[in-house]
Amino acid sequence: MSYPEEIIREEFDPGIILKIWRKGEIIFDINPDIIRRDLYGDWIKKDDYNNPDSVYGWVIFQLEPESMNGNTTGAELFPVNYRNNM
Repeated sequence: MSYPEEIIREEFDPGIILKIWRKGEIIFDINPDIIRRDLYGDWIKKDDYNNPDSVYGWVIFQLEPESMNGNTTGAELFPVNYRNNM
């Protein structure tokens, strides 16, 4: 799967982070408050937001970058494992 993407390098309010977290895919039989899947199917851990040292670390990514008329209002923001943004 290929998307025009952009990592968002700004600080987010905890409420926004939670809203973006909830966009992650729920995995059957796994607590969705702790672990979910990103757009690429990789697992992410809620507490590992902005943790590049964790295999489950994740960032907020923008599906359509601002340079392509995207915005950061939330509709185009998704949780994505760090490994998918290298």
